[in-house]
Amino acid sequence: MVYIVTGRINSGKTTKMIELFKGLNGQRSVEGMSGPGSESVYATGNATSNDTGKDAIDYNRLDMNSDGFIAEKIMVGNQVNGYKATQLSNGNQMDLIVREEDVAKDYETLCQIGPYCLSKKAVSWIETCIKDMIGFGMKAIFLDEIGPLELAGKGFDGILQKMLKSRSNIYITVREDLIQDVVTRYDIKKYQLIKTGD
Repeated sequence: MVYIVTGRINSGKTTKMIELFKGLNGQRSVEGMSGPGSESVYATGNATSNDTGKDAIDYNRLDMNSDGFIAEKIMVGNQVNGYKATQLSNGNQMDLIVREEDVAKDYETLCQIGPYCLSKKAVSWIETCIKDMIGFGMKAIFLDEIGPLELAGKGFDGILQKMLKSRSNIYITVREDLIQDVVTRYDIKKYQLIKTGD
């Protein structure tokens, strides 16, 4: 089943995703892992190491039944300065989107929308993690957010297609004005809307 968390811009879609994730996992979080701002690690069904040298999450040991990613807004005053990708099970983060003027020398831009640059490294990290979640047979996988980039075949388009072919329940955020376009592009026949900000 596909669950589409929807609402207007700034209506609390990401907050709703966190609530849904906590509900599915009985308010549990991964113990012993670093919090926000730490190096990224990815989750898998077996404890292995990734390119950060850290151990991956062992879902079997932790009895986790869902995981995924949210995009947390970074505000500077009233301006959106970027987004951090945050893995729900452990709080690990990586810059997902930064403003053009804030791009570091080693930052690889996958694509750009206006002044915002999408990180190739972050998208690759998220794709790797979600492939592992699918392989593990995760009951539910979360991805925030599906929008104009994906409708143009960019961003999370490829991994979303893999998610939709899996047996997992899929939770995605979509702005309310894009729901029909997303449902049509990805041929989603059965879905449930979860509205925010009403």
